Amino acid sequence: MSEDTTFDYLTDPACMPGSSSTRMAPAQVLPRLALEETLTPAQMQRIKSSTGMMLLIKVPSEDWIMPLEEYLATDQPLGCLQFYLKDGSGRRRLSNAGYGLQTFLEWIASGKTMVAIAHNPSVDFPKEVISAVDLTVTLGPPSARLVARAIRAVTGKRVRPLPDDIAARLGFVDLCAAIRSGSTSAQCVARLQRAARARTAIEAVPVDVPDINDLHGYGEAKV
Repeated sequence: MSEDTTFDYLTDPACMPGSSSTRMAPAQVLPRLALEETLTPAQMQRIKSSTGMMLLIKVPSEDWIMPLEEYLATDQPLGCLQFYLKDGSGRRRLSNAGYGLQTFLEWIASGKTMVAIAHNPSVDFPKEVISAVDLTVTLGPPSARLVARAIRAVTGKRVRPLPDDIAARLGFVDLCAAIRSGSTSAQCVARLQRAARARTAIEAVPVDVPDINDLHGYGEAKV
């Protein structure tokens, strides 16, 4: 979307540095930025004006699911939606009532606009849900531009150019923990970089190292 039509609250004088009354929490601003960076105006209009549409949103990690659902349900940027998603406990559920596949089929057949949110849709959802999808939107790892705008929205501080992959390995919780109101932009960036290094270190640890009790032939060395 064009720079002059997106996120008017970021350019409003009340949101400029020096005013704290309109600061947003990262958990609020990140879903908004991710959707508006990904969806085209034509896609947004199509979703808002459609009835009986099945929308699938693929998120970069599991911890994006619930914040994105809350944003869509509360702010309704895509209109009034019914949700089918897998929550943090791994249970499939429909909206907040615990309904299952049968209710989903009834609702989609009645013309309600549905959205399914998942990190791995083919694993998380029944084949009936996947086959009903009309439009798939994929939210990739947050871009450097998105991260910079999130920091600006939360702290009111401008951000120097960031590495393209600054958030490539970070989840939603990592981002929220690093981007804090009251911090400088440099402090937020430093936290993001530390979180990225920690993720890289964890991913580098071999996962097939045998348990020490299973080792043989090492004598006292394994004690």
